[in-house]
Amino acid sequence: MYRIEFGYGNLGFGRLRVIDTTCGVVFKCNARTGSISNGKLINALPRGLWYGKTKPVYTKEESMIIKPEIRGWKFRLYDQFKKRTSYLIHPDGNKPGTLGCIGVFGMHWELRSLLNFIMYQQKGIKIFV
Repeated sequence: MYRIEFGYGNLGFGRLRVIDTTCGVVFKCNARTGSISNGKLINALPRGLWYGKTKPVYTKEESMIIKPEIRGWKFRLYDQFKKRTSYLIHPDGNKPGTLGCIGVFGMHWELRSLLNFIMYQQKGIKIFV
């Protein structure tokens, strides 16, 4: 069984970790949520329990692509009631922050592959923020 943990500080920067409950951390990377306005964090993903229910998908959205790549990817988050939200996990795209998504630093194709594998293995994944 797998789960994801993402902890962040006052400026939205933190660490995303994918954990296999039988053997520990299998992936980790730096990530951020929200953006900074007047020295304060705004639009951060609210802390709590979230879910992943669908496989990651490819996208051409520029905010999810780090050049020279020509496509990016995104993984949808669902709320505590397992309802669809606009929040995602995706590559940061080298823009100044996110609108609440978890933006990973780098394209991290290995994370996309791991999420795809996990969603094939289990019905969903819990995401603790």
